Amino acid sequence: MNYSVTVSDSVLRSMTMAALEAYILGDGRRGKTRLETSGLLWGYVRQREDATHIHVEQTSILLSSRRHQDWVDFNPVATKLKNSVMAEWAPHLSLLGDFHTHPYESRQDHVFNQGAKFSDADIESVLNYDYLWEESNNLPLQMIMSVAEVERVRNSEPRRNSRNVIRFNFKQYRIWLTAGVGEIRKGERIFLGNGTRKVFLSVDRFPLSPPERIDLTA
Repeated sequence: MNYSVTVSDSVLRSMTMAALEAYILGDGRRGKTRLETSGLLWGYVRQREDATHIHVEQTSILLSSRRHQDWVDFNPVATKLKNSVMAEWAPHLSLLGDFHTHPYESRQDHVFNQGAKFSDADIESVLNYDYLWEESNNLPLQMIMSVAEVERVRNSEPRRNSRNVIRFNFKQYRIWLTAGVGEIRKGERIFLGNGTRKVFLSVDRFPLSPPERIDLTA
């Protein structure tokens, strides 16, 4: 099965703000910056003859997650808590999956570590997350937003690294967005992520302003 994943403007904005805040400011602990963060994704799924279309309409940051520069550990109770709110207030939207960020010191660091790819721990986590498989009707969506600081300050429209990876520049930061989807094949869970041609990711274009560095003074 092929999958087409689209991300709404509001979700892309929220993910970008969360990723940059965790990258630049951390979680308030002194000296703890360039941290990973995570959130949940809701939307809807439509089956078509050519592909299964997954549209991400809303996100919520998991504030109770434990954050580190190399990992983020979310509380599964928070997932159930927030999903219960969505079930009451937005029953037309289903829990699709989650996202987390990968922070890197530089673009070179990102390239060396293949930062836009799902790690073995990422894949293992989604394959073993029973609640997510149940709520997503066995089609869990996993997304990564990678961030690296770059020397050149500019804004750019989304460009494609591969079918399931896009990139763009915001001020002095390069951002990559990666999508992967789980499915059941021959009775077993598999994850279509790194190097797959079965997942196609797209986002809307957004307005560009003259490039200036973000003012980070208090």
